[in-house]
Amino acid sequence: MQPTQSLASLCTTSCFFQKVEEYKQKVMGAYYMLVQNGGRSNAREIVDMAFGKEGGKIYSLFSVFEDLILKMEKMIQPGKSRANLIKHRSCLNHLKSFVRQRYRSNDMPFARINRQFIDDFDNYLKSEGGNAHNSANKMMQIFKKVYKIAVDNRWTAYNAFAGRRLT
Repeated sequence: MQPTQSLASLCTTSCFFQKVEEYKQKVMGAYYMLVQNGGRSNAREIVDMAFGKEGGKIYSLFSVFEDLILKMEKMIQPGKSRANLIKHRSCLNHLKSFVRQRYRSNDMPFARINRQFIDDFDNYLKSEGGNAHNSANKMMQIFKKVYKIAVDNRWTAYNAFAGRRLT
């Protein structure tokens, strides 16, 4: 073995371990961020957060919902009804209460929303939320609207509302 080859292999090995350490830090940072939001996280969420596009940003239900409400507030003209805005805020508050109670979490990534989540939220609105059938359906329509933003932007792999009618 010549001295230049051993130096090159040493650099390659050193670079390799440096990259491994860098990836380890990314994964640990992503895990820490997800744990801070509360609840459990799976390996896919950690990898998406650590190595995903857009700097590892994971779009969550409440952040997108709050952005939508802010946009609605900006669009309201003086003297116009704020009833729609009030309904959206009420839906957000019910969702937050539901997620805190059922999942013990402060937020919910879109990837964790499935048909069971939707059905449970609908039942929550009608029972513990104290809403009548029509009010619960209006809230579900608003929730579906927010979820559709995630589907359209491909922040979730599938549409959990597919095939579910809101009547």
